Amino acid sequence: MNYEKIKSLLRKNGFSISIIADAANVSNSHCIRVLKGERTSPRVAAYLSEALQLPVHEIFPDHSAYQQPSAEASMKQEKIKLLRQAVSKNLSDSDN
Repeated sequence: MNYEKIKSLLRKNGFSISIIADAANVSNSHCIRVLKGERTSPRVAAYLSEALQLPVHEIFPDHSAYQQPSAEASMKQEKIKLLRQAVSKNLSDSDN
């Protein structure tokens, strides 16, 4: 997806580059470079994905850094997420 299309979709969804940059805690110029494909940033890509309600690999189909992870990597990430949630809950419960 090219830069102009991303900007257009952001506007359509009520977002701007500066909102994405602020959310990702990066400069506007860094965010623009990511959107133009000049740099990669998983953090910027994640906020952009959320704002556009599109998977990162669909926004940046030509960048290998953003391609869909393998099933094994996805499963690993899901297990990590569940483990973190369980530990967080247990720690929270023990504080009470």
